[in-house]
Amino acid sequence: MSEPQLNEIPGRRQRLLWGVLTVALAVPVGTATAHQWLPALRTQVAGSSATGLPPATALALPGAEVPTLPSPHLARLGAPHAEYNSVPPTSGPHLAWTIAPGVYGEAVPDELAVHALEHGHVVVRYAPSTSVAEVELLAGIARRYPRDVVVAPYPQLADGVALTAWGRIQLLSRVDRTGVEAFVSVLRGRYNHGWARDWGSDLGPASASADHSRAGVTPEDLSWSGAGVHRCTVTCPDGSCGGC
Repeated sequence: MSEPQLNEIPGRRQRLLWGVLTVALAVPVGTATAHQWLPALRTQVAGSSATGLPPATALALPGAEVPTLPSPHLARLGAPHAEYNSVPPTSGPHLAWTIAPGVYGEAVPDELAVHALEHGHVVVRYAPSTSVAEVELLAGIARRYPRDVVVAPYPQLADGVALTAWGRIQLLSRVDRTGVEAFVSVLRGRYNHGWARDWGSDLGPASASADHSRAGVTPEDLSWSGAGVHRCTVTCPDGSCGGC
Protein backbone atom coordinates (compact mmCIF):
# COMPACT_ATOMS: atom_id res chain seq x y z
CA MET A 1 0.00 0.00 0.00
CA SER A 2 1.46 3.34 -1.04
CA GLU A 3 1.90 6.12 1.52
CA PRO A 4 -0.58 9.05 1.34
CA GLN A 5 0.55 12.05 -0.63
CA LEU A 6 1.38 15.15 1.39
CA ASN A 7 -1.34 17.20 -0.25
CA GLU A 8 -3.96 14.65 0.84
CA ILE A 9 -3.12 14.77 4.52
CA PRO A 10 -4.56 18.14 5.65
CA GLY A 11 -8.00 17.43 4.21
CA ARG A 12 -8.17 14.05 5.89
CA ARG A 13 -7.09 15.42 9.21
CA GLN A 14 -9.48 18.34 9.01
CA ARG A 15 -12.38 15.98 8.23
CA LEU A 16 -11.34 13.80 11.16
CA LEU A 17 -11.13 16.86 13.41
CA TRP A 18 -14.64 17.91 12.47
CA GLY A 19 -15.87 14.36 13.02
CA VAL A 20 -14.36 14.21 16.49
CA LEU A 21 -15.78 17.65 17.29
CA THR A 22 -19.25 16.61 16.14
CA VAL A 23 -19.25 13.48 18.31
CA ALA A 24 -17.88 15.40 21.30
CA LEU A 25 -20.66 17.96 21.04
CA ALA A 26 -23.49 15.49 20.52
CA VAL A 27 -24.05 14.71 24.22
CA PRO A 28 -23.58 18.21 25.69
CA VAL A 29 -25.99 19.76 23.20
CA GLY A 30 -28.73 17.44 24.40
CA THR A 31 -28.19 18.21 28.07
CA ALA A 32 -27.06 21.84 28.17
CA THR A 33 -28.32 25.19 26.96
CA ALA A 34 -26.82 26.96 23.98
CA HIS A 35 -25.09 29.62 26.08
CA GLN A 36 -23.18 26.84 27.87
CA TRP A 37 -21.80 24.96 24.86
CA LEU A 38 -21.54 27.62 22.15
CA PRO A 39 -18.47 29.33 23.71
CA ALA A 40 -16.66 25.99 23.79
CA LEU A 41 -17.60 25.33 20.16
CA ARG A 42 -16.33 28.73 19.08
CA THR A 43 -13.02 28.10 20.88
CA GLN A 44 -12.49 24.68 19.32
CA VAL A 45 -13.30 25.90 15.80
CA ALA A 46 -11.77 29.38 15.81
CA GLY A 47 -8.82 28.99 18.22
CA SER A 48 -8.08 31.04 21.33
CA SER A 49 -8.46 34.79 21.80
CA ALA A 50 -5.97 36.96 23.64
CA THR A 51 -8.50 38.06 26.26
CA GLY A 52 -8.13 37.40 29.97
CA LEU A 53 -5.20 37.34 32.34
CA PRO A 54 -3.29 34.35 33.72
CA PRO A 55 -4.56 33.07 37.08
CA ALA A 56 -3.06 34.81 40.09
CA THR A 57 -0.53 32.76 42.02
CA ALA A 58 2.00 33.24 44.79
CA LEU A 59 4.33 30.79 43.05
CA ALA A 60 7.61 32.01 41.61
CA LEU A 61 6.98 30.86 38.05
CA PRO A 62 9.89 29.65 35.93
CA GLY A 63 10.68 31.54 32.75
CA ALA A 64 9.26 34.84 31.54
CA GLU A 65 5.70 35.85 30.66
CA VAL A 66 5.05 36.58 26.98
CA PRO A 67 1.96 38.62 25.99
CA THR A 68 -0.56 36.26 24.41
CA LEU A 69 -1.55 36.89 20.81
CA PRO A 70 -4.85 36.35 19.00
CA SER A 71 -4.63 32.70 18.02
CA PRO A 72 -6.92 31.81 15.12
CA HIS A 73 -6.78 28.57 13.21
CA LEU A 74 -4.91 28.37 9.91
CA ALA A 75 -6.25 26.41 6.94
CA ARG A 76 -2.84 24.99 6.02
CA LEU A 77 0.82 25.08 6.86
CA GLY A 78 2.42 27.96 4.99
CA ALA A 79 -0.69 30.13 5.06
CA PRO A 80 0.21 33.78 5.81
CA HIS A 81 -0.37 34.88 9.38
CA ALA A 82 0.66 37.52 11.91
CA GLU A 83 4.20 37.28 13.23
CA TYR A 84 4.87 35.52 16.52
CA ASN A 85 6.30 37.60 19.37
CA SER A 86 8.87 35.10 20.64
CA VAL A 87 11.18 32.41 19.32
CA PRO A 88 9.89 29.77 19.74
CA PRO A 89 6.33 31.13 19.91
CA THR A 90 4.12 30.74 22.98
CA SER A 91 0.78 31.70 21.39
CA GLY A 92 -0.54 32.93 18.08
CA PRO A 93 -1.98 31.54 14.83
CA HIS A 94 -1.86 27.76 14.56
CA LEU A 95 -3.15 24.85 12.51
CA ALA A 96 -6.61 23.46 13.21
CA TRP A 97 -5.11 20.03 13.97
CA THR A 98 -2.39 19.30 16.48
CA ILE A 99 0.20 16.74 17.57
CA ALA A 100 0.09 14.23 20.37
CA PRO A 101 2.54 14.59 23.27
CA GLY A 102 5.70 12.56 22.78
CA VAL A 103 9.28 12.67 21.53
CA TYR A 104 9.85 13.62 17.90
CA GLY A 105 13.10 13.12 16.04
CA GLU A 106 12.56 15.93 13.55
CA ALA A 107 11.51 19.56 13.83
CA VAL A 108 7.83 20.25 14.47
CA PRO A 109 6.42 23.35 12.72
CA ASP A 110 5.66 26.28 15.03
CA GLU A 111 2.08 26.27 13.79
CA LEU A 112 1.63 22.74 15.14
CA ALA A 113 3.56 23.32 18.35
CA VAL A 114 1.43 26.35 19.25
CA HIS A 115 -1.71 24.23 19.05
CA ALA A 116 -0.12 21.77 21.50
CA LEU A 117 0.52 24.69 23.86
CA GLU A 118 -3.12 25.72 23.52
CA HIS A 119 -4.06 22.34 25.00
CA GLY A 120 -1.95 22.92 28.11
CA HIS A 121 1.07 20.96 26.92
CA VAL A 122 4.67 22.03 27.41
CA VAL A 123 6.85 22.00 24.27
CA VAL A 124 10.57 21.39 24.80
CA ARG A 125 12.82 22.30 21.86
CA TYR A 126 16.54 21.52 21.74
CA ALA A 127 19.37 22.70 19.49
CA PRO A 128 20.52 20.35 16.70
CA SER A 129 23.94 20.20 18.39
CA THR A 130 22.46 18.58 21.51
CA SER A 131 24.16 15.29 22.34
CA VAL A 132 22.40 11.94 22.15
CA ALA A 133 22.71 11.54 25.92
CA GLU A 134 21.04 14.92 26.50
CA VAL A 135 18.23 14.13 24.06
CA GLU A 136 17.63 10.90 25.95
CA LEU A 137 17.47 12.88 29.19
CA LEU A 138 14.73 15.05 27.68
CA ALA A 139 12.98 11.95 26.36
CA GLY A 140 13.00 10.55 29.88
CA ILE A 141 11.22 13.65 31.17
CA ALA A 142 8.64 13.33 28.39
CA ARG A 143 8.04 9.70 29.38
CA ARG A 144 7.51 10.83 32.96
CA TYR A 145 4.79 13.22 31.73
CA PRO A 146 3.35 11.24 28.78
CA ARG A 147 0.24 13.40 28.37
CA ASP A 148 1.87 16.77 28.91
CA VAL A 149 5.16 17.13 27.01
CA VAL A 150 6.30 17.43 23.39
CA VAL A 151 10.06 17.14 22.76
CA ALA A 152 11.60 17.96 19.38
CA PRO A 153 14.70 19.54 17.82
CA TYR A 154 14.56 23.20 16.80
CA PRO A 155 16.96 24.35 14.05
CA GLN A 156 16.60 28.02 15.08
CA LEU A 157 18.41 27.32 18.36
CA ALA A 158 22.19 27.67 18.23
CA ASP A 159 22.56 25.82 21.52
CA GLY A 160 20.68 24.88 24.65
CA VAL A 161 16.98 24.28 25.17
CA ALA A 162 13.82 26.37 24.75
CA LEU A 163 10.93 25.58 27.09
CA THR A 164 7.50 26.91 26.17
CA ALA A 165 4.04 26.86 27.71
CA TRP A 166 1.10 29.04 26.69
CA GLY A 167 2.26 32.62 27.23
CA ARG A 168 5.54 31.66 28.90
CA ILE A 169 9.10 30.85 27.81
CA GLN A 170 12.42 29.88 29.33
CA LEU A 171 15.72 29.56 27.47
CA LEU A 172 18.41 27.36 29.00
CA SER A 173 22.01 27.46 27.82
CA ARG A 174 22.28 23.69 28.32
CA VAL A 175 20.08 20.69 29.03
CA ASP A 176 19.36 20.97 32.75
CA ARG A 177 17.13 18.25 34.19
CA THR A 178 16.15 20.30 37.24
CA GLY A 179 15.23 23.36 35.18
CA VAL A 180 13.24 21.40 32.60
CA GLU A 181 11.32 19.39 35.19
CA ALA A 182 10.52 22.53 37.20
CA PHE A 183 9.09 24.25 34.12
CA VAL A 184 7.02 21.21 33.15
CA SER A 185 5.69 20.39 36.61
CA VAL A 186 4.60 23.97 37.34
CA LEU A 187 3.26 25.10 33.96
CA ARG A 188 1.61 22.03 32.44
CA GLY A 189 -2.13 22.55 32.31
CA ARG A 190 -1.95 26.26 33.12
CA TYR A 191 -3.89 26.97 29.94
CA ASN A 192 -6.24 24.71 27.98
CA HIS A 193 -8.33 26.80 25.58
CA GLY A 194 -8.58 29.20 28.52
CA TRP A 195 -6.72 29.80 31.77
CA ALA A 196 -7.36 26.84 34.07
CA ARG A 197 -9.41 27.90 37.08
CA ASP A 198 -7.88 25.35 39.46
CA TRP A 199 -4.31 25.74 38.24
CA GLY A 200 -1.73 26.42 40.96
CA SER A 201 -3.65 24.75 43.78
CA ASP A 202 -1.18 21.87 43.68
CA LEU A 203 1.47 23.19 41.27
CA GLY A 204 -0.85 22.57 38.36
CA PRO A 205 -3.32 19.84 37.39
CA ALA A 206 -2.11 16.24 37.45
CA SER A 207 -2.34 16.07 33.69
CA ALA A 208 -3.57 18.25 30.85
CA SER A 209 -5.48 16.14 28.36
CA ALA A 210 -6.65 17.54 25.04
CA ASP A 211 -10.11 16.84 23.69
CA HIS A 212 -8.83 16.22 20.18
CA SER A 213 -5.06 15.91 20.55
CA ARG A 214 -5.29 12.56 18.75
CA ALA A 215 -6.92 14.17 15.72
CA GLY A 216 -3.60 15.43 14.39
CA VAL A 217 -0.15 13.94 13.91
CA THR A 218 0.04 10.95 16.24
CA PRO A 219 2.38 7.99 16.78
CA GLU A 220 0.22 6.12 14.24
CA ASP A 221 1.50 8.57 11.61
CA LEU A 222 5.09 8.00 12.68
CA SER A 223 7.49 5.10 13.04
CA TRP A 224 9.94 4.38 15.85
CA SER A 225 13.64 5.11 15.60
CA GLY A 226 15.44 3.87 18.69
CA ALA A 227 15.25 4.87 22.36
CA GLY A 228 11.61 5.89 22.13
CA VAL A 229 12.22 8.69 19.62
CA HIS A 230 9.74 9.11 16.79
CA ARG A 231 11.09 9.19 13.24
CA CYS A 232 8.85 11.22 11.01
CA THR A 233 7.43 9.44 7.94
CA VAL A 234 5.47 12.51 6.79
CA THR A 235 8.06 15.19 6.10
CA CYS A 236 7.22 18.65 4.82
CA PRO A 237 9.15 20.36 2.01
CA ASP A 238 11.00 22.53 4.54
CA GLY A 239 12.19 19.43 6.43
CA SER A 240 9.79 19.75 9.35
CA CYS A 241 7.60 16.92 10.59
CA GLY A 242 3.96 16.56 9.57
CA GLY A 243 1.09 19.00 9.18
CA CYS A 244 1.98 20.30 5.71
